[in-house]
Order: sequence, then structure tokens, then C-alpha cells
Amino acid sequence: MLDLESHSHVGDQASSLTSISWVPWHPRYLLRSYDERSVFLEGDRHFAARTDAGTRFALAPGEQLFLPEGSEAMSIQPSAGSDVFVIDVSSAQLVLRLEGDRARELLASGCGVDLRPDRFAVNQFAQTRLGPFAVLIHRTADFTYDVHVERSLGESMHAWLELNASSLTEALQRP
Repeated sequence: MLDLESHSHVGDQASSLTSISWVPWHPRYLLRSYDERSVFLEGDRHFAARTDAGTRFALAPGEQLFLPEGSEAMSIQPSAGSDVFVIDVSSAQLVLRLEGDRARELLASGCGVDLRPDRFAVNQFAQTRLGPFAVLIHRTADFTYDVHVERSLGESMHAWLELNASSLTEALQRP
């Protein structure tokens, strides 16, 4: 984990910088259907739909990413319907969590999404590129973002974020 608060040269600005950590493994499923009504979400498709069963991200018409809560993973196929394909992608993706006052600036340094709080609200998500990586960015709290990336690219993305966090730290120190 990169924790910029531990860097002694940052001084008083440390509390406003970003920590980057791995989110513990969590089951995740891709729900796909040729009939987009089968995996329809109510409301704005750019917001994650949270229920007691879990969190759903509408990725495209007829396609959702589902992160179940508790034992809900076992009951996905029967409740999804016979025309919905349930694909276990738990081992295909990793999640990095960025926390701190500067998390938004760190993400904005590498993506084209407008992450200002009035444009990218809590619980909103976007599929975009972060530097060279295809990611899903989910704003989970005021100063917290989860970044979903392919497992094979996780270490590279972590290193890329660390490098950009160091550049951000250096920029804060300049007069």
C-alpha cells in the first residue's frame, strides 16, 4: 500500500494526500442477456444500484456487473431468469481503493472524466481509461474511489498510480 502520509518530506500537507490500497477479494458476476429488459436497472444508469443483495453497475444495454453481498452469490442464476447468462468474473478483476482529499486529483491526472463533486456524485461510476488502463471508477464516498481493473494489469496500474501520486506530492511542495 502506498500511504503518502508516511512520507516525512510532505509535512503538513500529508493529511490531504491520497492512500492507495487493494480492496479484499470479492465475488463478482457479469450478467448478460440478448433482451436488455432482462437485466434492466431502474434510475440513472451512471449510478451503481445498491440493494441488500449487492451492487449492480449497468455497463451496457443488457449487461451488468454484479457484486453480491453475503450469500447472495448462490442465488443469482435462479433469480436472474433463464435468458440471462451469469459469468463469474471474480478472478478476472482487481479493485484498488484511493482515499484522501487528493484522490480526485490523482485520478483526474490520467482520465478524461469530469470528477468534480458536482459532476461525479457519490455512488456514480464511469467506464473510462486511466492512463493506459481500461477501468471502471466508482466513487464510493466523498473522498474515496474504487478503481476496477483487469487482474493482469493490477500491478502495473498500482505502479502507475504510485508514480503519479509522487508527482502530485512534488507539485505540492513547489513554491
